Order: sequence, then C-alpha cells, then structure tokens
Amino acid sequence: MAEWGNALPTRKQAPYEDVHFDASLKPRAHKMRETSSESKILYLNVRILDSTGAEPYDGDVYVQGERIRYVGTVPEVENLRNDASVIVIQGNGRTLMSGLGDAHTHLTWNGSALDNLGEIGVEEHTISTARSAMTYLDSGYTMCFGAASAKERLDCVIRDAVNQGNIPGPRYLANGKEIARRGGELTAGITAYADGPLEMREVIRNHASLGVDQIKLSMSGEEILESRSAQDSFFDETETAACVQEAHRLGLRVCSHARAQEAIAQCVKYGVDVIYHGSYIDEVTMDELEKNKSRHIVAPALNWLYATTYEAGPFGYSFDKAEQDGYKKELDVAIRVCKEMHQRGITVLPGGDYGFAWTPHGTYARDLEHFVKLLDFTPMEAILAATAGVAKLFMQENELGKVQPGYYADMILVDGNPLKDITILQDHAKLSVIMINGRIHKASPKDIDFASGTTTVVDSRAVATNNLTNYVTYLDDQGRSRVGHLDLHSSMVTPLMMMSGAPVNSLYQVIELENAVIAYGDSFPLSSVSIQAPISDRDILAVGKNYASHAIEFNRSGYDSSDNTDQPTHPVIFSKRSTSILPCGEEIYPHPNYTSTLDYEGEIGVIIGKAGFQIAEKDAMDYVWGYTIINDLTAREKQRDHKQFFLGKSPDTFCPMGPIAVPASQLPKTLKVQTFVNGEKRQEATTDDLIFSVANLIKTLSDAQTIRPGDIIATGTPAGVGFGHVPAKFLRPGDKGGNGLTCLGKKQVNVHKIGHGPKIAVFVHGLGASSEYFTPIIKRGDFEERYTSYVYDLEGHGLSPSHIASVMTIDSLAEDLANVISMTESSSVTLFAHSLGCLIALAFSIHNSNKVEKLILMGPPPCPLPEAGKITMGKRAAGVREKGMMASGTADAVSNAGTSDATKLYQPVAYAAVRASLLSSNPEGYAKACTALAGITSPLVSGKPQNARSSHDW
Repeated sequence: MAEWGNALPTRKQAPYEDVHFDASLKPRAHKMRETSSESKILYLNVRILDSTGAEPYDGDVYVQGERIRYVGTVPEVENLRNDASVIVIQGNGRTLMSGLGDAHTHLTWNGSALDNLGEIGVEEHTISTARSAMTYLDSGYTMCFGAASAKERLDCVIRDAVNQGNIPGPRYLANGKEIARRGGELTAGITAYADGPLEMREVIRNHASLGVDQIKLSMSGEEILESRSAQDSFFDETETAACVQEAHRLGLRVCSHARAQEAIAQCVKYGVDVIYHGSYIDEVTMDELEKNKSRHIVAPALNWLYATTYEAGPFGYSFDKAEQDGYKKELDVAIRVCKEMHQRGITVLPGGDYGFAWTPHGTYARDLEHFVKLLDFTPMEAILAATAGVAKLFMQENELGKVQPGYYADMILVDGNPLKDITILQDHAKLSVIMINGRIHKASPKDIDFASGTTTVVDSRAVATNNLTNYVTYLDDQGRSRVGHLDLHSSMVTPLMMMSGAPVNSLYQVIELENAVIAYGDSFPLSSVSIQAPISDRDILAVGKNYASHAIEFNRSGYDSSDNTDQPTHPVIFSKRSTSILPCGEEIYPHPNYTSTLDYEGEIGVIIGKAGFQIAEKDAMDYVWGYTIINDLTAREKQRDHKQFFLGKSPDTFCPMGPIAVPASQLPKTLKVQTFVNGEKRQEATTDDLIFSVANLIKTLSDAQTIRPGDIIATGTPAGVGFGHVPAKFLRPGDKGGNGLTCLGKKQVNVHKIGHGPKIAVFVHGLGASSEYFTPIIKRGDFEERYTSYVYDLEGHGLSPSHIASVMTIDSLAEDLANVISMTESSSVTLFAHSLGCLIALAFSIHNSNKVEKLILMGPPPCPLPEAGKITMGKRAAGVREKGMMASGTADAVSNAGTSDATKLYQPVAYAAVRASLLSSNPEGYAKACTALAGITSPLVSGKPQNARSSHDW
C-alpha cells in the first residue's frame, strides 16, 4: 500500500462527472412543497461561485418560484429591483454558491452513545431527528444522503415531513436500519439482523416496503467496540452479491460500512454503489476500484476518525485510548488512501458521520477543511465535491448542486470567500442567507430591500410550522426593544421579523400576529444583549393562596390577616404594579429600610392571547397565549400589618419575570414550578395542584372586566416560601436563587454548600475554572466533617452568567466575595483561592483581615501583569466575545499552557477536565475577568499576616 504500484495519476477536478449509476437506480422523485411562481427574489452584486469549476465572477441572480431563472446578467434588472413584488437581496460582493451536501448523514444520531439510540422512545427520537434536519439546513446544507436510521421508518418520516413543508430541513434521501449479520453488528438496537442470502433479501424487501431510498450494509467492525475490529469483515461473498442484486432489482442503491480489506473488495466486486470509509483497501482492490470508478462513490467520513483520535478526550475517550484501539493508525491509513483515490480520479465525497458527542450536529463543514488540509484537495475541489458531487450522488446533477439557470434555487450567501478560507463555511454567522427550493430559510432584514407592497416568499403555511418556542425580549445594540428566539441548548438568540420584513419589537406583536413571525438574521449569544421582561408595562393580575399546602402554611404563619382560613372559597385576587417588574437576572433592590422579611414566591405566569369578557370556564383556555416565570417577591410584615397584599407585593423590583415566554401549544398540559435558593430546592408543585384552575381564574377575572392580550396572571405559589420554614428563611443580600418552569428554563444557582463541619471554608476559583476545581480538597479525608464549605462562582467567573453592561474589577469581585462571606453568618472563615481567585481573596483580606482565619493561596498570578500580559488578556477578551471559548482558540491555548506535557501524556482525563471547564465558561464573564486582571495597575500589598498559609500548611 505504501507505493500503490506505478499507476499514472488521473486526478480530475470533478471526478464525479465520470460516475454513471444505472438509470433504474434513480431515487423516486421527492418533490419539496412547491414555491409559488409569484415568489420573485433578486440577488444583486454577488460573487457567483457556480460549482461548474469556473472561477467566481461578479453578477446578479434572479429566482422565480423554486428555480433559478437568470445567472450573471439579469434582463431588465432595474425594472425588477423597482418591482414591488420582487424581494431584493443586496449581496455587496458576498459569495453566492450552491447549498452544501453531505454524503454520509445520520439524522437519527443525537449525540448519545450508539447503544442508547435503540432505547430512546419514538416520540423523543422523532423530535431530536427533526432538530437534526433543521440544524443541517441552518448550517447551509441543502442535500443529505442518509447513511442509516436508528429506527425503521424514522428517516422516511422526516424526509416526507420536510418535503411536505411541515418541518425545515434539507433535501433528503432516506435509509433504514443498517443490515448486519448476528454477531457482526455495531450495536443491537439500531440493527436489522439477517444471516445468509435468503434472509438478507427478505430484509431488503421489507426496507423497500417502508419507502427507503437506499440500503445500508454493516460489513465490518469498528475499533471503539473493541470486540469487533475495523479490520474484521463479517459478510461472505454470497451475502454481498445477494444484497446488491436484490436492492438493484428493487431500484435501490446500496451503501456499506466497509473499513476492512475483505469488505471493501466485496463492495467493488459485486457493485456496492457507495463505499463508506474504505480505510484498509489493498493495492489489488484499489486497482479494481479505479477500473470501475464509474460505478462507485467513496465517502470516508474522515471527521469521525479525526475527532475520535484527537477530540474525544473530554468525553472520556482519551488520545491514548484512541491510539491503543487503532484510530490513530486508521486515520493515517485513511488519509493516504483517500489521497491516492483522488489522484486516480476516484470520486471521494465529504460527509463525516456527524451526530456523535464529539462530532456534533452543526459542525458538518469541518469535512471540507479536512479535505483541503489532510487530503490535499484544493478549496475549489472540496466545494465541488460538496455541491455538484453530492448532486451526482442524488442522481439529480442536472438540477441540483450548481448556480445555473433552471436549477433548483438551493443557495447560500456567504460573507467571505471560501476559496481563500474554506473554514468560513463552518461559521454559521457568515452564512448571511440560506435558501432552499426558492424559499428563504435564513436572512437578515438589513440585507433585504422591501418595497411598498412587497410580498414575502415565506407564506403563512411555512410560518405556521416554524414552531418557535422560546421568545425572549432584549435590547439591541442601539437600545431598541426586539424579540428573538432563544435556543436553550446553545444559548443563542435569533432575531424575529414579521412577514412584512419589519423586526418584531414586542411580545404584544407576536401575540397579535398569532405567532406568524419568522427567524431571520444572524444568531448571537444571549450574554451579549440586555434581556428584558417578556412584558413590562402592565400591572400583574395575581392570585393568593391558590395551592392548598401554601394556604395552610400561610394561615399558620402569622402573616395572613385576610380571612384566617386554610383554604379560600373564592380566588383571592390582587395586583402588582408594573413598576415592580424586573428582567430575570437583574439585581433585586431589597428595600432594607422598608422590610426585613423579604420572601420569595415562585409562580407560573399565564399570558393572555386575546380579549374577552364574561368568558365561560369551558372556553377559558382558548384565551391563553402562553406562559412565563414570575417571582412574586413579598414584604411579609407589610402584607400582615396593612391587612392586604398590594403594598407588600408592589415595591420596585419585586416582580422578576422571564426570561422567556413560551406558547401554550409548545408546552404540556401540566406544568411544574420549582424555586431554588442558594442551591436548595424550596418549592415544587404542578398546575394540577392549583385550588382554582387557570380556566377558573380567567372566568373569575373576566366576570365584570375585559381581559386584554398581554395581560399576565400570576397563578399563585406553592408551599415552601420563607416563612414556611422553622426558623423562617427570608431572603438576604448575597442569596442567589431562581425559579424554573418545565420547558421554560431554569436559572442556575451560584453558591454550593458542601459538608457539615463547625468551621467555615470559602473557595474562590481561578479564571476559566468552575466550582468543581476544589473537589479534591473538599473530598479529602475528613474535610467535610471539619468544614462547611461554600463554593462560589463569581459573576461571569466560571459558569455564572454576566450582565453585558456590568464592569468587573478585582474590587467589584472582592465585594461579591464579601456578600458570600456575609451570607455564611460566620465571624471568620478560611479562604481557599486559586489563580485570579488569589487576587480577589487578597483584595478582600486587606480590608477585612478580622474576617479571615486562614488564607490559602494556590498559584497567584503576577500582580500587576507585565505589559505583554495585559495585551494578551485584552486580545483574549476580544476573541472570546467575538467567537466564544472554542472558536477563538482560548480553551485550547489555556489548556495547553496550563498543563504540563506529562499531564497531557499520562493523565489525559485531567487535561480533558481542564479543557471542558474552559469550554463551559460563560464567554462574556470570562472576557470581563480577563479585563479585570489586566486592569490591575499596582501591587496588592498585605505584608504577610500571620494567618496567611501556603497550600501545604493546612
């Protein structure tokens, strides 16, 4: 294999043009929902990369309906740009190219282990698979070739739902479960078993009856399984021949998981159409493959090998383990093999086996980078393979994969030149416009010129299927109110716009438009904007004593001066002033001169969707738009002394709300509310526990007054409020808490209390670390019996969120630490600190030496930093703000600098933990901490007090 004989290279820029599958194998015509011919879109001033192999050129592109009509020069372009029925997209020199394609797609893979995929309920699995389809389209991929499905029909169901316009996704050719012999499977739950030619033919016929577009054979092993090597082949020749013959008889092509030499040889000999992996091919088989290259396509799934070798450490599969199992060897072999195939003019297409934990959905364009950097493809060759090449795999090369007249309008507008930087296709923010079948999936209003009377290409049916769930209100960079959609998994916000192209400014507009809004524009981190309450200009309609257990605790608390009964006979209605509303996460003002009994009440907020008067209880739920989270903060003694609720409930900031609002249609019938304070769960109940149901409350409130869209009803709080504890647990400065509602998110707690000893220890971790850093100390020996430990994530210092407008300094962090220590109610504490935490602890100790019994500093940084260090911190802060912890290179740079070569080599799990901690850091908070460190201008001088200790003293 090292020499590969002396064959003359026959490398071609577009080898797929020589592939000719038999016409009888062309997949059934899967038509996406038709785009009206009345839809007209004009791209002006774009750099056209048309996937013919020609160099990009400047021009305009006109789309009508679902097809491209003109490319380069558009007739009567001025008339079109002034036509009110035409949407004009200003390219401003950006690259317009075909949507990308993936030759090895697993929509049903969802980031969990393979053996878990068979155990997931079909309902949950369908949702995650639909999300995968949308993620492909969000990533600029408009063609995907299914490589296997974890459930028999799931690929087909998602394909059909996409084509019908019910969910967003790419054009898709669906597969079924992969077929394997008993004892030769990759994992049991996702396998269709068959032994021998007859049973295999029967399984293929069953797959065909389900509506698959191709058949997948699992012919060889996988090193990560350990018991089935990648170099083991499990099919015999009669079985492979029978599978290909039966599938082709039914008009289906065959693809195969074939890493082993014997498996690859059988694929070439018997005509398997798509060979996945192909790593351990020998010279004889390579020669045969070259002779028959018009019948075969190879998709090596290179990113799986690369990521498993080098990037699986944080997930428990270290480099040493990957090398021991053979992945490093196979990666090196596969690179040499694919280079040789490319030199011989064999078609090699990208598609990296995405959907595993370390090859996550959304990172698909890494394959193109691997093709360029590892396989010596030119950027043009890589792009052609991912566009026109995958179109050939679809057997629709005359209407997919190119920017040409008559082709389907599946295109992406890229802010940059991928021929100069192939990695730009991995940056979703650079994908300015994504279009499929002539419909815009993603665009920013700033790119679109809307003339008066313009009609949009996204019709009402498409909007109705958007199923946006998490609406969040925020202020943009000009201080204007906007509404976006929050992805809870990535904490990214996507702006929303109306069908007219106008931005959505308030939740009232979403309600009035009956959710007929669309996600348009570039997503951005939640931490980068100022979050507002969902609705903030209406008094809250609130309900007291609406959970039986709370009504009892309230009646017995001494703070109830209403009716002194354990359970009311009618809803107890009151209001909270709109001036009390506060965005979730903002600091509450405790009004220390007004109350000493500040109490929390986690509640479900019902958002009204339409006006109504004297609403019947049976019809009441039709008036609910959705739900949000409310904390009905209360000054208990005011509630008691004034014998009513208003004054105790309405002080400024006493109604934290949000951060998200969710339509009722996206939530289960029964909702759960929970309240946490300092890590302790204080309240938990469901809407099934309400004394007066939501419907009853709406009926009661509308008996003599009109309820309006946007009105919010706080439905009452369950048992577990502060006065319900003995002794009472009222809120104090420094307490961190939050409320969670099923499907509406949960604000994480900052303080972790560990142990039960008589002494108090407070831990302050370093920049980029997390509260887990000190676990080895806390769990050591009898430490938990000697100390009660408080482990605190300072604002933005680790996992905690940080307000974008807050300015962080060492002194401000020291003030936060003072609040934590005050919360412990201890006269003195032992302070443990690491790295940047040392400076924070020192700054506190200088002014509060009587509060510090022992000060243990581990690895304090220079103070102040040298000038070069300050510059580095400034650049690092800018980098993580712009690109995040991973894409900026910060996580890798700090991990590598902060761990020794010995640790990397002999303790890969420790190294992975460091990297994982950095990756989990809040980027805005990390940036603020960097600037705080860089902002120190003079040394922190404390002498060395007698209570200072080095780490070995304790």
